[in-house]
Amino acid sequence: MNSSVRADGLPETKPWRSCCCLCERSFVVFLTQTIFGLCILTFCAYQLSSDIDCNRATPYWGLIGTICGFFFRKISFQSKYGRRSGVNSGVGSESRASP
Repeated sequence: MNSSVRADGLPETKPWRSCCCLCERSFVVFLTQTIFGLCILTFCAYQLSSDIDCNRATPYWGLIGTICGFFFRKISFQSKYGRRSGVNSGVGSESRASP
């Protein structure tokens, strides 16, 4: 298997071709997750503002907390390690520094 590696140690990725544009996979994934998350947050905010019964509001608060936790976890993980690299992103753990 012959794969090229960039200067920062990340594998070289092929850009995704669409009918109208050429873009990176990471950008498409980020944009899709952000739009989907904002749609869920908007739906929950609308349901909370229009629904008067507090007992039926529990799922919407749970969804808001889950979506916010997803986005805040990414932000804190990126600021702590400099770039987003998941727990299982590397093939071997020898390239990671020990704590």
